[in-house]
Amino acid sequence: MEESKINDLVNYLEMTNCDFIKKLGKLLINEEKKKEEIKSSLSYSSQETDISLNMNKINGKENINEITEKIINMGEGERKIENKCGNDPFMFDENINYIYSIFKNMILYGNRTLIELLFDDNNYLITFGALEHETQSNRIIPHRKYFKEIVKFKNPLNITDPSLIKKINQNLRLTYLRDTALGRIINENTIKAINLIIQMNHSEIIQYFMDNTDYLKVLFSQMESENIDVKKDAILFLSELISCSKNVVQSRVTFNEVLCENGILPILSKLIGDNSDKNNDGNTNSISELININIVEIFISILSSVPLLIRQYLIHNQDQTMSQLTNLLLFHNNFPIKYEISQIFKTLIDGEGDPSNKTIFFTSTIDKFISYLNKPYSKTNDKSEISSTIQIIIEM
Repeated sequence: MEESKINDLVNYLEMTNCDFIKKLGKLLINEEKKKEEIKSSLSYSSQETDISLNMNKINGKENINEITEKIINMGEGERKIENKCGNDPFMFDENINYIYSIFKNMILYGNRTLIELLFDDNNYLITFGALEHETQSNRIIPHRKYFKEIVKFKNPLNITDPSLIKKINQNLRLTYLRDTALGRIINENTIKAINLIIQMNHSEIIQYFMDNTDYLKVLFSQMESENIDVKKDAILFLSELISCSKNVVQSRVTFNEVLCENGILPILSKLIGDNSDKNNDGNTNSISELININIVEIFISILSSVPLLIRQYLIHNQDQTMSQLTNLLLFHNNFPIKYEISQIFKTLIDGEGDPSNKTIFFTSTIDKFISYLNKPYSKTNDKSEISSTIQIIIEM
């Protein structure tokens, strides 16, 4: 189709409230029911004849002829049976294949408005339902089940703004479309259109929280909750927000400044201290690990965006956070966390500023490094972990 024709299609869908999409959705469900009825009939026949009717296991012309005769004898003569391709001799789902092709091609045009229509609240399950029947795939991936039963939007702030929730859900659907549902056949033009929609949504999501900082304050208070699940969900939510901000060049720095102005740094420092103490006591679990990783990643992200604010905070807090980070680097049993913390230290060492300020950062840290280097290997069984930590220390 020419671009003008695509625009005509988009206009038609908008004027008719996507009635064409809804009709295709109903047709798809009817065809899927027919297909399931045929599968049930074939399965029943196999129990009586000991003939395998699994389409993926049909091999050889003799089996095909035998099964064809059994289907006719079962009264399925009215069903259209065509041998159109060697690997799939029975095209029961011809209409389903057509529906899949319609939706696939509408998406692959790469028209941003058309993609938004296909994945809005009313149409996304229809679209993903059609994409389940990818003709090049030997198996059906249950996209609809993923969105109905598996994925859930955790909303620790009880956000009710429909526009914001719509953008969050839309980003989830489009990311899944790009990376999973059409990951094997998606073209560059469609990727660009999807990425543009996601980026625009990220920009509006970040702006919303900068305009409504009360939500951030509630989120920060939840991060200090005694309830480990509330704490975890709040930290993961903030981590997602920061990931969104990375895709919004024009407001990334401003957003991190807003986080600092509303008190994120003392909370991060406290959380780092709490979890470094737990790690030293050997009292860690999967949730604590998840919290540790995300706290460090949040700290790194803020440091990379507003390093001056981080430096000022560390200077005014008598090296407490540095001491806590050092404990994690030396004694944590997760090497990726050790590595990430080493990147924080290297950024502080290499950054611009008064050299005397750098000395303040590392007075106690260097003492701990020297003590660690003098600790005999015999006191630990994990010599490889000790060796990796020593390498990090020497590099710094």
